[in-house]
Amino acid sequence: GSENGGRDRGAAPASFAFKVFPAPRIYEVIPKFGAARGGTPVTVRGAFFGSSYSRGYDAAAYGNFSVRFGGVLCGAPRFVSDGEVECVSPPGVGRAAVSLEVHDGTVNRAGALARGFSYVA
Repeated sequence: GSENGGRDRGAAPASFAFKVFPAPRIYEVIPKFGAARGGTPVTVRGAFFGSSYSRGYDAAAYGNFSVRFGGVLCGAPRFVSDGEVECVSPPGVGRAAVSLEVHDGTVNRAGALARGFSYVA
């Protein structure tokens, strides 16, 4: 072997390939305020929610994602584009972090916007 000054012959170097997909990013939530009882239609804007770049495959619409407000699932999630999803806010109190998690098989990626939504009485 090469460790004693010899040369290795006939063995090709091992090669492998892997892809790293970006985590979702949330830039804004529209509107920023909603009723404490929930039920406010909300648009979440950001990047890397679903595209061949961010998911590794092409699709007309991407499922397998969840949106949470303060840890509570948002209702009726709908994929709009790689940078936009819509849902209906769950009940809550005060200011809540908004998070989006993408589920692709055994790989989950998440992004959040701290205090991205405020509940009003």
